[in-house]
Amino acid sequence: MAVVRHSDSSTHASPAHGPRDLLAPLTLGERSLLDRLLLRMERRGDFPAFARNVTTVSRKADFASSYSASQLSEEILRDYGLTAKLLRVVNTSYHDRLGRRVTKVSRAVVLLGFDKVRSVALGIALHKPTGELSSPPEVAENAIDALACGEIARRLARSVGLKDAEEAHVCAMYRDLGRHLVAHYLPDDHAKIQELVRLEAIDHEVAAARVLGISTRRIGVGLVRTWRLPERLAHSMVPADSTTRADLDDDRLRLVSTFSHELHELVATTPRAGRDEAIGALVERWRTRIKLSTRRVKETLSAVQKILIDRLPAVHGLDPSQSAFLRHEVTLTRAEIDGAPASILPPSGETLPPPPRHSIPPNSVVSPESLRAPPALGEAHGPDLVSKKLWELGLRLEAGGDTLSTLRAALKAFARAFGFRHAAVLAPTPDGAALRVQAAYGEAARSMEQDLTLPLARSARHDDLISQAFHGTRDVIVPNTFDDRTSAKIPRAYFEAIGSVALALYRVGSPEKGLRLILVDTDFPARLPGPDHADLLERFRQIIGSAAAASGPRNPPHVRPFVPRRI
Repeated sequence: MAVVRHSDSSTHASPAHGPRDLLAPLTLGERSLLDRLLLRMERRGDFPAFARNVTTVSRKADFASSYSASQLSEEILRDYGLTAKLLRVVNTSYHDRLGRRVTKVSRAVVLLGFDKVRSVALGIALHKPTGELSSPPEVAENAIDALACGEIARRLARSVGLKDAEEAHVCAMYRDLGRHLVAHYLPDDHAKIQELVRLEAIDHEVAAARVLGISTRRIGVGLVRTWRLPERLAHSMVPADSTTRADLDDDRLRLVSTFSHELHELVATTPRAGRDEAIGALVERWRTRIKLSTRRVKETLSAVQKILIDRLPAVHGLDPSQSAFLRHEVTLTRAEIDGAPASILPPSGETLPPPPRHSIPPNSVVSPESLRAPPALGEAHGPDLVSKKLWELGLRLEAGGDTLSTLRAALKAFARAFGFRHAAVLAPTPDGAALRVQAAYGEAARSMEQDLTLPLARSARHDDLISQAFHGTRDVIVPNTFDDRTSAKIPRAYFEAIGSVALALYRVGSPEKGLRLILVDTDFPARLPGPDHADLLERFRQIIGSAAAASGPRNPPHVRPFVPRRI
């Protein structure tokens, strides 16, 4: 059922485009329409969590609030998924500045500041992922569009004189909030708007006002104020052009938000042959307000492409191949996209289905498959390479020597064979109260060996997956760690130190020689070993278990606990 039906479009004025008109308080009629939209959104299962996370984190991170760093951290830690994703973003975007991996939210808050942490949290909350990379095509593409525009704005903020790049990031990301939410929650009305735009060649906002009685930009402004988000988000929704003055930060935010969206749209829709010329014309048109070169724009697009391909599956649960912008961006930058760690074995589960034909733009020379995980080696060669590596590891074990080095080599081979982010061996502490990392392989291996401790119960309790795996008789496979029914059964430390979408726990050893767990994680659940890989998995377990037992216990170096200071 649609929100409103209007047979006489002449009774609705065309949406105004001036700042005063767009930012004016909603009329009674517009407020009624917005309330109906909110009611429709509340009936959907994903809206309440989105609204709660956005409003609570934003309020506690506000500069004028009296909350401390530890209080903001505790609020974020209530949502394990938000915890994991925030730290993934922090460690990819700010690693050079921070000097080392951050594994505690409280430390991220102190090091980055409230505003930056809020901007990251808002970006994560914009799209509530399912962990299955299965969002409806248009909704998923809208979410990727918003994230891409935000990343472009963050990198170009200084070109318009903005000191706070994070604020530019959030403003550009939320600029089309109303339009995206209408597409998500009111698909029938969205289809009518799109049809009206196509048939009458009119502006989308004019069409939205005729179908809904309110433009989607006015919906966005109303939602920002209803959710008590920063007022500058509302100001940045007002379109700007190359003649817009840039005296105040509000105006500069409008400029960079508008330019970012125009650049994104150009890349997503312009055929390859004319794209360089179109980018040059765009830069020339905006040169009086935004000091950029065509080369700088291309470098920015390349950087945005790389970070989105790395982040979309893990943090947002989105398939990069659903984005026309990213498919075209590959041809623009000639960059090779790595959507997941290299693997020499095919996934055991089903691969992602290709996006519907309507989501693939015309003149695209890049196939959707080029944006997914790198293809595995052929069946004829992959198993042979793995068997050879296992044979070499067996010889190293028989020869003795540095067994810890052999253990790390076995974990590396295991991770690379299946495309895991990490592979680690967990051994119990002397008192049996926890598991610590004996050895690990992967991007966060060093911090895992130093800091990661997982609590261990004395028996296989039903609500503790780590204890179930260690004390039980079955492997524990978790295809979606962010599922609300599952996340509470996984220690918080996992989400802070690793935070991948999927994980598996395999028990190795014996009570006599010492029980241990092998932990592997991945952002692509289909890469977890399945029945077809049972024999190979068992061989890896034997090699890793033997190497772990031979290398003996390992006491990690003492690390001083981090105590957040009050801001």
